[in-house]
Amino acid sequence: MLPAQIKVRFPEFVNVPDAVVQAVIDDVAVEFDTRVWGKYLNKGMAYLVAHVLTLSPYGQQARIAAKAGSSTTYFQEYQRMLSVVATGCMVATGVRGTPFLCTSTSTWWVY
Repeated sequence: MLPAQIKVRFPEFVNVPDAVVQAVIDDVAVEFDTRVWGKYLNKGMAYLVAHVLTLSPYGQQARIAAKAGSSTTYFQEYQRMLSVVATGCMVATGVRGTPFLCTSTSTWWVY
């Protein structure tokens, strides 16, 4: 992901130096697994990058009014997307080689 992609999606960050945007992209990139995020990877990363930028001095104009328990609109969208990608089924192997299946309700079934 490039700083220009962030600035196209979120023009409120157009005046943030590319080096700052790239540093945030690099920081959040390690938190994403392409096997989990799939086609939503770039969009999810973009919203998390926007959230982090909003918390920096460069994001003051993009902030919402501070309220107890409030978050940025970017982080709210990131969390919504996270719930979408996290509700898919994924098969994993347990300690003894027993397969586990995660259902959409996050219940683990042993087979």
